[in-house]
Amino acid sequence: MTLYAINSSYSHITLLHKAVGDNNYKEAKNLINLGENVNSICHYPPKKYKNNTNCTALHLAVSKGNKKIVELLLKNNADINIEANCLDSDEDPKYSVVQEYFNRTPLLLAIAQENKEIVELLIKNNADVNLKTSNGESALGLALKSNNKELIEMLLTAGVDINLHSENVTSLHWAVANNNYAVAEYLINHGSDVNTVCHYPPREFFNTCCSPLHVAVKNQNIKMVELLLRNNADVNVKANCDETTPCYVPMRDYFNRTPLHIAVDKEDKTIVKILIKHKADVNLTTKTGETALGIAVKKKNLGLIKILIHADAHVNSINPGHVSPLYLAISREENFRVLEFLLDHGADFNNIVDFGGNLIALNKYDRSVKDVIKRHIIKLEALSLFSGPYLGIIGTEFDIFTKNCNEEIEKLKKFGININKITFFDTLTMCQHKLAMKLTHVNEGNLALLKKKAKLTFPLYGELVKHHLTKAARRKKLLIKANITLTNIFKSALPNTFLREMYYYFSNQDLKLLKIKMASKSENYSLSGSSLHSAVFKNNFRLAENLIMRGANVNAMEPYSLWGRCNINCSPLHIAVDLKNEAIIQLLLKHKANVMIRTSSGETALDIAAMAAIHDNDEIIEMLIDAGAEVNRPSNNSLLSRTIFNTKSAITSVLTRYNLNDKFKSVGRFCNLFMFITISFFIPSSPFITSISY
Repeated sequence: MTLYAINSSYSHITLLHKAVGDNNYKEAKNLINLGENVNSICHYPPKKYKNNTNCTALHLAVSKGNKKIVELLLKNNADINIEANCLDSDEDPKYSVVQEYFNRTPLLLAIAQENKEIVELLIKNNADVNLKTSNGESALGLALKSNNKELIEMLLTAGVDINLHSENVTSLHWAVANNNYAVAEYLINHGSDVNTVCHYPPREFFNTCCSPLHVAVKNQNIKMVELLLRNNADVNVKANCDETTPCYVPMRDYFNRTPLHIAVDKEDKTIVKILIKHKADVNLTTKTGETALGIAVKKKNLGLIKILIHADAHVNSINPGHVSPLYLAISREENFRVLEFLLDHGADFNNIVDFGGNLIALNKYDRSVKDVIKRHIIKLEALSLFSGPYLGIIGTEFDIFTKNCNEEIEKLKKFGININKITFFDTLTMCQHKLAMKLTHVNEGNLALLKKKAKLTFPLYGELVKHHLTKAARRKKLLIKANITLTNIFKSALPNTFLREMYYYFSNQDLKLLKIKMASKSENYSLSGSSLHSAVFKNNFRLAENLIMRGANVNAMEPYSLWGRCNINCSPLHIAVDLKNEAIIQLLLKHKANVMIRTSSGETALDIAAMAAIHDNDEIIEMLIDAGAEVNRPSNNSLLSRTIFNTKSAITSVLTRYNLNDKFKSVGRFCNLFMFITISFFIPSSPFITSISY
């Protein structure tokens, strides 16, 4: 039985709604005892809105914050998860705002009002914590949005789905946006994806999107940035992430920005250093072709420019508008120190152009800028390294400077830097690759001394010498790593002289790519499989431990992609060994992981350790053998032959110590292995390789 109010101002609402709206507990109880339907939905307040607002008596009691009436209704079988288009208050919002309140449960309403007592009461009475409004707002999303830590804790304790999006935004985004470190850490440790890119802020701008790392960098929250990076956040992820998106700024200027672009834009040196330390690519561009260095030059921030160039930022990068960092420096007033630094660190003045691709006219710039440029031209001309169009602009006022340059060059020719009779003058005129090959017996320690000596001894050319030494030393380091890698790959198949000649054709980027390909060879997994498999893949020790404590099967076999081969059934131990995560390997072995279980293609964990192409796995192999792995089992491709193929002397010695039988020392099909490795790791951009057929 439903009784409607007879007062004209309350027509079409129940007497129970009126009693609850008046906070009249006694009347509400009497009406319920008379059989009033506690789940009736009607417009309240009546006739006030034309926007389909409505509610149940329970919604109304929650909105009034009347815990006593809420308890009364729940005791009398009020539907705790019933949805209605209920407002927070009696105020009359615009229709667009009213839409946000469509299909709200009493719990969502209580969270929106941040009423802890009623939220707790509803959860105790089994309210569904995972329901959403028609607009996609979730209970956890609402709590995170308001950053109400007590409500967040209640919902997490109640088992809310942490991966449920709210307004198409992840819970982790909300936690990071509100600088809530504890909640962000909890979410990550319980499996939240740190690399999801979604619209944030929701609905505010159609094309804006970002990852949690973008949000943390925008907030300049160092602790949060470090938390995300520790948990494998992609440091180079691109998104259409804005600052404030004022109406006069074209949105495309913010397209495809990395966290580094934002950090430089914020002029946050600490976060820039952290991102670079975690392998941020300093040369990635936005959709409009802007680099981090270009942003720093626009900001006239010499400190950031130094950090980026020392991290190998391309000082001569030119965007689609034909604009280089050098042009940006010249075109900004009172920027001569930045200009001077760029010129001393390799900025090429021979090809400087304006937005239209035309050579710039120096006459329109102030004297300090012109003087810096003229002095640099004189320095290059003295080295016979300048053939640009500005030779005729040097006046007699620079005669003394020209004389000083010539005298310093003669000194540069007399200072040797190593036993190969390389002089400081050679560092300025020799190509980078040749200089790198000549820098034998130059380590990081004496390199620092050489650079310091150059700066103190040669006031005019010291910075240029330092820069050339730094670039050559960086290439030398890449060449050493490449030599180790390619020697391991080709071994005796190619003579060392051929390998040395081959390096000439590799750019620094090629050498880095070769290193990345080799280092990430065993990281090519699909993310299917059990939660434990995913936790191991993400190197998340705490999550793996939690899952095991909750009964996860450490020997579960799930289809993953290993070494570029799809759908290989493997265990968490296979993945942990391939990723060389000793802590997780020990954890799995401690909880009875089967060391002899094989992948669907026949490999044990010990096989995988022995097949590693570039890492020394002797400690892991000992760990597996101590746990019962068999080294003397027959195989088409024995453990020792695999270690021979991979030139792993340390691993071979470990296996030999454990009495690997001589009869299994087969050399295998070397030719097939050679071709497989070549195909797997060649770099298409390198001119010395045209095609390889297997």
